Amino acid sequence: MTPKAVIFTPEALQDISDIYDWISSQGGAAIAASYLTRLESYCLCFDLLPERGSLRHDLRKGLRVTSFERRITLTSVVTQTEVIFVRLFRRGRDWEALVRTETD
Repeated sequence: MTPKAVIFTPEALQDISDIYDWISSQGGAAIAASYLTRLESYCLCFDLLPERGSLRHDLRKGLRVTSFERRITLTSVVTQTEVIFVRLFRRGRDWEALVRTETD
């Protein structure tokens, strides 16, 4: 099996930055950096097993939804050669409504 490239949309990169800022404000920069290192490692593992999570065609064609440590909801789309992380949402956000709004 050929590994797929793992790509983050600009929106997903902004989400990661926002997650870092939020964790840093609550627990400090070291905790935020450690958390994001684990999150990044998890995302990069999608290169070999990309079709994780539930398909949510009702929100966007080909959208897959999974979670990280029950605190982050990850949305992705898998193509022939890439896993594209579309958005990453902190727990407590109405991510379904946000995804619907972005695709309308």
